[in-house]
Amino acid sequence: MKQRWPDKPGWDEMATAVEVLAAVCGAKVFCSQKYEYLRIEIQKSAGTVEQSKAMDILVELIEQASGRE
Repeated sequence: MKQRWPDKPGWDEMATAVEVLAAVCGAKVFCSQKYEYLRIEIQKSAGTVEQSKAMDILVELIEQASGRE
């Protein structure tokens, strides 16, 4: 697997995890680097309100975790 961010260990795994979970919820996500953390943009899903809220929470947690050393 080609790493998107070779100087940021763990980001590929986090991006892949959120992409897979978003697909399960019927959403699409776009992962990119923003400054020192992983930025995740969610294209709203056709899923339930609970699924959308869960995705928002997950994205926030992953973005926070990606900024930690």
